[in-house]
Amino acid sequence: MLQHYLGWEGSFYIFSVLAVVVLLLSLLVLPDKPVQPVRGGMLVNLGKLVADREFVVGCALCSLAFSCHFVFVVVSPLLLIGVLGLDEFMFGVVFVGYGAAYVIGGLVARKLTGVLPLYTQIGFGLAMIGFAGLVLFVWQLVEELSVSSLMVPVAIGTIGVAIIRPSATSYALRKHCERAGVATSTINVLLFASGGVVSTLIASIENGLPSVLASVFMASSLVGVWLLYFLKSNERRGGGA
Repeated sequence: MLQHYLGWEGSFYIFSVLAVVVLLLSLLVLPDKPVQPVRGGMLVNLGKLVADREFVVGCALCSLAFSCHFVFVVVSPLLLIGVLGLDEFMFGVVFVGYGAAYVIGGLVARKLTGVLPLYTQIGFGLAMIGFAGLVLFVWQLVEELSVSSLMVPVAIGTIGVAIIRPSATSYALRKHCERAGVATSTINVLLFASGGVVSTLIASIENGLPSVLASVFMASSLVGVWLLYFLKSNERRGGGA
């Protein structure tokens, strides 16, 4: 849509404005509380992060959720433009709706924070992703691919992704406030690495992309539930010891 109204330069102008807005909000909103520096370099701190099971599993949960989001972003032109024949403007309109689903997920996550435990929030998000994959898979069996049969399940899954990411990130970082920079960087690297690998594999598949996308959603949900069960079992053993 930006290209339609502002030309190819439009996105760069908008992103520059957004960057300035984020910078100003960071200066005004984020608290300036110095943290006691930790000993050791980046590799030492990274080793301590990797040795923490809870951090690793929290990163894995973030990566699973982000992969579902990133896979759709990568294959959406193939489906919406290549298969369904949407032009660039309508593709942009559809993605505005997709972005709205992400915003709604963020609002839901904010409401759930402080009301439900982190485990429950993550589990709720995983259930939404799994349900979205199931709906997408069944919908493709009963009728041909359409914008609604693709975007409605994907929007549900996106809300689940937006719920999981802040909860899983908070869980991963809760023991590492003193090395939050290294921890956050590690999480982001894993997010984009996993999303890029999965997206590359999925995009290389020529046939049955909607069913493959649904399978990714359901598989991510199942693996996430197993990781969540592992965390809870690990905490019970630690508490009983």
